[in-house]
Amino acid sequence: KVLDAPVDLNTADSAQLLTVKGIGPVFASRILNLRKRLGGFVNINQLLDIYGIDSEKYKFIKPQIKLSRQKVRLLDINKATIDALIKNPYIRYKMANAIVQYRESNGLYKSVDDLKKIYAIDEKTYLKLQPYLTIQ
Repeated sequence: KVLDAPVDLNTADSAQLLTVKGIGPVFASRILNLRKRLGGFVNINQLLDIYGIDSEKYKFIKPQIKLSRQKVRLLDINKATIDALIKNPYIRYKMANAIVQYRESNGLYKSVDDLKKIYAIDEKTYLKLQPYLTIQ
């Protein structure tokens, strides 16, 4: 079956994801799980973070999907606890702990860019995280 319109990663339910060639029940479940844990996708290439989606599968799926620019769930790094931070799949315990320890030692973050001062966060990780972080 040829799709009339691409499926939106940020709004599709499981049934809609199953209409994408190359996405079966397991991948649909993994996509929905990652979307929930992230609070929304900001880039289609985040599909590559899903176990089992390699560059070949990604190239096959990509033309069949789109990404609405919905608001993603933001984490306030001046208020978030370690438990809240590690709900984001890009943040491991060690990194969450470093974020909180830095805040406790140095006071509130003045900008999200202050995370670049933390040893546990490299540039690649920072770029993945940045769209999900805020200070209020």
